[in-house]
Amino acid sequence: MVDELRTEDGLETHAAQEKEETMEEMMQQFDVMGDFHRGKILEGTIVDAREDGWLVDVGYKCEGFLPRKEWTHKVLVEEAPEPENGAKVKVQ
Repeated sequence: MVDELRTEDGLETHAAQEKEETMEEMMQQFDVMGDFHRGKILEGTIVDAREDGWLVDVGYKCEGFLPRKEWTHKVLVEEAPEPENGAKVKVQ
C-alpha cells in the first residue's frame, strides 16, 4: 500500500511504503490471552459482589465468576476474609 502525503497546495511531498502484515503478525500483536489454559492460577480484581459469589476481572475479554462455595479453597486463598470490590484475589 502506498500513501502519498500532500501539502495544502496539493503538491506531493513524499510517498510512504507501508509494510503489509500477515495475519500471524497481527495476532501476535494482539495476543492478550498469552499462556491461558484451564487450571492456571491468575490474579484478578473483584468488580462486583453478589449473594452467590463475585465477578473477577483477570484482564481478559470478559470477567470470571468466583462462587462463594469455592472461596474456602485453602490452596488458593489461605483462609483470607471474603473480598470486597477492588480487592485483588487469586483465581483458577
